[in-house]
Amino acid sequence: METKTGAKKPFAPMEGCVGWGRHSGKLTSLINGMSSYLTNFIQSQLAITIVSFPILVSWGLPCSGATFLGNLVFPPFLIAFLMVSSLLFFTQLVGVPNKLLVQALECITGAWHHLLSYGSKAWLIPCAKPPVVLLIAMPLIGFMVISNRYCNTPLKRILSMSCLLVAMYGLCIGHYHYQRAQEPCTRRLDDSLYVIRLVSNELIVVDEGFFAKAASPEKVIDYTLKPWLIKHYGSMGVKELRISKPSYRTFIAARHLARACFVEMVWLPFFDEELGKGAWREYFELKRSLEKHGVRFVRYATSKKPSGRQRGQQHSKRFLPKHNLVQTAT
Repeated sequence: METKTGAKKPFAPMEGCVGWGRHSGKLTSLINGMSSYLTNFIQSQLAITIVSFPILVSWGLPCSGATFLGNLVFPPFLIAFLMVSSLLFFTQLVGVPNKLLVQALECITGAWHHLLSYGSKAWLIPCAKPPVVLLIAMPLIGFMVISNRYCNTPLKRILSMSCLLVAMYGLCIGHYHYQRAQEPCTRRLDDSLYVIRLVSNELIVVDEGFFAKAASPEKVIDYTLKPWLIKHYGSMGVKELRISKPSYRTFIAARHLARACFVEMVWLPFFDEELGKGAWREYFELKRSLEKHGVRFVRYATSKKPSGRQRGQQHSKRFLPKHNLVQTAT
């Protein structure tokens, strides 16, 4: 490179790297900021999970395996939604055109609903309820771990709380398997509903009119039956749902249970009594829902003499265990 006087200027290799140094400094600070944010997020999320885990277990609620990811993704959507909706509200008050804000709000809402569509009940982790003493000791041990002087770095606190969380879950599972041998195989939730636990730890739910007398079968399943199954069996899986008194609300309950839990098979008897239009509509909705979720649907006849139509549809005469029922169709 020549100067104005014609003399050659010596080449300086670092002269062209000044801009790159500035950009690299910004990139480094950005990476450090993101790393610090993620570290603090993981620590706070682990602490919240350790404190809330005993509460969820005592209520019979499952923990979600996507808690960390959901809490990491949700705040940006929430901030964007609140900002755009606030601007939309004020522009609507003063009469300013806000078509772009409406479109932005629709995009944010659509993207969030699209992410929620990937949710699955397979992410839920149920856990049987241990003694109350263990539930009280869990958060206390977590507080001792956090306040320990040896856990003086973020990495040590993350590893300690992660190990504690895994130990808490393993302790609940170990206590359930220890107590399972001493518990009865049949347990009643109500006079008209009981659960049979097989040797393989699979569950058979037998309904004898429990759902038929419920004002809202969906709420009974969500707030009564499912928490009860989780607290006593540590499972949301139902191998068989056996219904002995079909009705309008029973069909709704069977459909909702197949959607809320892992149901493999639904047994429904033939019925001679007349059903209303609403009950028949729910019956066919039940068949479509079971087919959609891959649940096997079985019709059976009771031990009383079946009608001619039932005898024509009968395929076998095998009595089911503990129930005087005869399988007739699959």
